[in-house]
Amino acid sequence: MSARAAWLPGLLAAVVVMLVGFTLADALGRALLAARGLSGASPISGVPVAIVLGLLLRNLLPLPASLGTGLKFCTTTVLRLGIVLVGIKLSVLEMARLGAAGVPVVLTAIVTGLVFVTWFNRRLGLPPRLGTLIAAGTSICGVTAIVSTAPLGRTAHQMPNGSATREASSSAVPESKSEAGKRSSTNSMTGVFN
Repeated sequence: MSARAAWLPGLLAAVVVMLVGFTLADALGRALLAARGLSGASPISGVPVAIVLGLLLRNLLPLPASLGTGLKFCTTTVLRLGIVLVGIKLSVLEMARLGAAGVPVVLTAIVTGLVFVTWFNRRLGLPPRLGTLIAAGTSICGVTAIVSTAPLGRTAHQMPNGSATREASSSAVPESKSEAGKRSSTNSMTGVFN
């Protein structure tokens, strides 16, 4: 199987989960509005619904190994590209609205958030990796920043348990509890919070 064909099943699975998540969010949001006698666009974002759906599927069902390459591609490359594109869109729109005078204010707010939350996490005695994830999520854009920065906390050859392996790499694909017990030192699918 070619390299492209290897990631295709996982990519398609991620697209299906995304579409179901967005459809479910829209249906839930409209039902919520209707229950209050309102109408309009769904107030529920499809992104967190798709994330929760993906987490549930990954932890409740055994996923075929054929999905691994594509899911890893989605949780690294595709996710980061999406975050960059959303950031560019927001940056351009905000720059047009705020003007050049707003750039230092935005940068100051982000840096202040990163510094303060990191300091606060140290005072609470949280592990540095968790503190970094919370700081990124708080200062930048929430869950997407956390998911995209989570793999940065590990070296490319370090497993969550500290053992080193040539094949190990960070991935935001959580493993199921049953697989966690079976994990060997050569498994390259590790979870965000492992």
